[in-house]
Amino acid sequence: MNGSTNMVAVGWLGLALGLAGFMASPVSADDIIFNPVAPNFGSLAIGESASMNILVINNNGPQLVRSAELREEGAFRITYQSEPTPLYWLGGDEEKLVIEVTFTPTTVGSADTVLEVVAGGVVYAVTITGYGVPATVLSQMDGILAFFDASVAANTLVGAGPGKSADGRLGALRNMIEEARRLILEGYVADACDQLQDALNRVDGDPHIPDFAAGAAAGELAARLDGVLDVLGCP
Repeated sequence: MNGSTNMVAVGWLGLALGLAGFMASPVSADDIIFNPVAPNFGSLAIGESASMNILVINNNGPQLVRSAELREEGAFRITYQSEPTPLYWLGGDEEKLVIEVTFTPTTVGSADTVLEVVAGGVVYAVTITGYGVPATVLSQMDGILAFFDASVAANTLVGAGPGKSADGRLGALRNMIEEARRLILEGYVADACDQLQDALNRVDGDPHIPDFAAGAAAGELAARLDGVLDVLGCP
């Protein structure tokens, strides 16, 4: 009889522990989802502002969202929040919090902050990035591409290389400049610096690296590329 009673007691104890473990299971990292998962403003001219909506999505059952704040403001600030916190989510499929973050760079270079959401006793965080550039840099890049096309049309910028490779090299040089502009726009300035330096090396007349272009306009093109490198503070 005692043995049977002990077995029942052990059984109930195991069930109780199992239920306790279920009820106390920790919140997983996927219980809150950010969209986008890596918010990036790209490049923005100093003094200008751009805004982005970040969705904080409930991917779990009922939970209390205590707060949603930027760890540091600086060039970033929250300019809109769809609902005030604390906020209780019942666990529905469509539960989300819309947070609008605005980026206004004040200096040249990269900037970042962290959006922290406290829910279910857990701090969820997503890093927000952006890059401040001088107001003139994108217009400089547009001017370089326009100068390139006009010089090709005027035959003052021609491909450099043997045979049919000359035209291909000229096209490759333009693609490099266009890619550098895209990288600047999207905030990948270090990569843009590498791309611009590579383009400059292909038109500067240095015999150690074969040029892709030559002609009367080549020197002016090289000077313009070098000017953007200086403005961006490239090494």
